Amino acid sequence: MKLYHETLPKIQTLCKGTLARRHVKFRPQAIQILQEKGLQYLAWRNVRRQQIRALEMEQLETFRYKEEQRLTLELGPEKAKQATEEKYQELLANLEEEIREQERQDIANVREKRAGRNRVDDNDDVEFSTKEERLLKRETDPFESDAKRYGFEKFTVKYFQHGNTASFSDKEIAKSLLNLNSPVDQQAAEAIFEVIMRFMGDKDDVEPPKSTTNDDKELKRRDSQYEILISVLYPLIAHQLEIKLEEEDDPHERKKKRNIRAKAIDRIRAMKKKSVYFEERLKKDNPFREDRYLTSLEKVQMISVLGIIRPQLRDEIFCQLCKQLTNHPVKRDKKSKNLDKMEQQQHSYMRGWFLLTLCLSTFPASSN
Repeated sequence: MKLYHETLPKIQTLCKGTLARRHVKFRPQAIQILQEKGLQYLAWRNVRRQQIRALEMEQLETFRYKEEQRLTLELGPEKAKQATEEKYQELLANLEEEIREQERQDIANVREKRAGRNRVDDNDDVEFSTKEERLLKRETDPFESDAKRYGFEKFTVKYFQHGNTASFSDKEIAKSLLNLNSPVDQQAAEAIFEVIMRFMGDKDDVEPPKSTTNDDKELKRRDSQYEILISVLYPLIAHQLEIKLEEEDDPHERKKKRNIRAKAIDRIRAMKKKSVYFEERLKKDNPFREDRYLTSLEKVQMISVLGIIRPQLRDEIFCQLCKQLTNHPVKRDKKSKNLDKMEQQQHSYMRGWFLLTLCLSTFPASSN
C-alpha cells in the first residue's frame, strides 16, 4: 500500500504532462485549420456575392434597355428614359437585400445537403444520394462557369443593330452588327464580313488571274493588296480628323490635330506616287471592298491590319466571327447524306475557328 501511494502521484504527474504536451503540440495546428476554414468561407462568400451582384446587374441592365425600348413608342424618348430610370433606381435599391436573401438560400441549401447526407442509408439509398449530391453541388457551386450567364445571344439582343441575329448567315450584311459611329468603320465592317465569308468558303471567291502577255502590265501596275489596304486607311482617317477638327474648340487640341492631319496627308501623297490603283480605290463607294482575287494570307492580313489600326472595329470583327460560328450548318446538318457538302461545311467551320484564334492572338476585345 505504501508503494502504491508513493507511485500513483508520479503516474498522474506523468499523464498530465503527456496530455499537456499533446495539447500544446496540436493546438496551433487546430487553430491554423480553423483559420483556413474561416478564410475559405469568407473568400467563398465574397466570390458568391460578386457573382450574384453581376448576375443581378446584368438582369437590371437588360430590363432597363428593353423597358426603355418599349416605353419609347408610347411616351417618347425623354419621358421613356425618365420613367425607366425611376424603375431602375427602385430595383437597384433592393439589390443588397436580394443578395443577402440569396446568401441565406445558399446556406440553407448547404445545410439541407449535409442533413440529407447524414440521413441516407449506406445500403439502400447510395445511388439516390449520389444523384442528389450532384444536383445540390451543381446548384451551390460558387465557381460555376459564366459562359451561360454572359452568352453571345444575350450580347446580341443588347448590342446588335439593324435586325442582325446571332446565327450563321450565308448572305452579306447590309450594315455593321454593332453601332459604329464612324462611317469609315461601317464601310470597313461590311467589307470585313465579306472577306470572312470568302475565307471560310461560305461565299464563292474570285478566280485567280491567269498571267498572259496582255495583262502582265496590268498586274504589275497594281501593288500588293497588303500595301494598298494599309494605305487606303490614311485618307479616311484624315477625313475623320477634319470633321473632329471643326468641332474642337480648344486651340491647343486644334493645333495638335492639325499636325496629325498634316502627317496623314504626307502619307497619302507618298502612297499616290507609289500606286495608281490607290486613286481607283478611293473612287469606289466602299474603298475597303475588294473585287479581285485574294490569297488566304491576304485575307487574314486585311482583317488583322484593320483590327490593329482601327480599335473600334475589334469588337465588330469578333462579333462577326462568333456569328458565323454560332448555329453553323455543320452542327445542324449532322445527318446529311451529302458527303461533299458535309466536308465543305466542316472545312468552313474549322477555318472560322482558325481565323478567330488568329484575331484573338493579334488584338484584344473591349470591356464589353
